[in-house]
Amino acid sequence: MHTSVQAIVFFLVAFLVVMGWHAYLWNRLLRDTQPPPRWKVAGKIALLTLVTLFLFAMIGGRSWPFDSLRPLYAIGYGWLGTSFLLVVMLLLTDLGKLSARGVRRLMKRAPTNPERRLTLARILAGSVAFTGFSARQKELRPPWEPFPSDASVSPCHVCLPR
Repeated sequence: MHTSVQAIVFFLVAFLVVMGWHAYLWNRLLRDTQPPPRWKVAGKIALLTLVTLFLFAMIGGRSWPFDSLRPLYAIGYGWLGTSFLLVVMLLLTDLGKLSARGVRRLMKRAPTNPERRLTLARILAGSVAFTGFSARQKELRPPWEPFPSDASVSPCHVCLPR
């Protein structure tokens, strides 16, 4: 297969994965929790803006100099990491809900009340969002500032037995 075709296929698959990832975030954080219409629109705008910034950072990194795009990288790739944490935590909560549903079926209990399910969805989405965004805030310096230049690397020789 030609190299340009491989690159196109790679970027198409990566684009579809990122879009599916964000569709899952949309479904779990905004559709399932049923926020008021203003919050739903604000969430949609924020999600579309962040995924667009990530895609621009990914594509722009191949076209423009690194230093000119440092803030875009900080926001785009920062969102990529944060959204990955959100997706993993939401998948874990889905696994917990699936196991609870299995236990409920084994015990032959009636399904839960829809209002309780909505409240539980809101609590889980809020706790996942809080955990994901607070895990991202561990870095002390702004990501667009350069690394300290006083660091030095010295060679280290290692002898391995034969």
